[in-house]
Amino acid sequence: MDNHDKINAIMTSLDGMEQAAPGPFFYTRVRARMQQENTTALSGLVAFFSRPVVAVSVLALIFLMNTAAFLYQKEKNGQPSEQAEQSLADDYNTTLATNSYYVENSDPQ
Repeated sequence: MDNHDKINAIMTSLDGMEQAAPGPFFYTRVRARMQQENTTALSGLVAFFSRPVVAVSVLALIFLMNTAAFLYQKEKNGQPSEQAEQSLADDYNTTLATNSYYVENSDPQ
């Protein structure tokens, strides 16, 4: 048997073969599993943040951060300067008469 006969024998051995086909509902099961994995990851994250302990902790952390930022700004700026008060008054179209009255007439502590 030479090489040409071997090649022909191999090629003819595939003549009776049929194309492989997946079982019934194969693609439906694959899609369902893919959706389940995507839903599981998202629902796990939502479930974690919806737990009362986590939700309250996150809200408390946000509140503490805002309080710290407020106190830091208050300490950093101290008493507002006349220029800052005038700028604020201009922004809100108010006058400094009331504020200046209280500053001038308040008792020193």
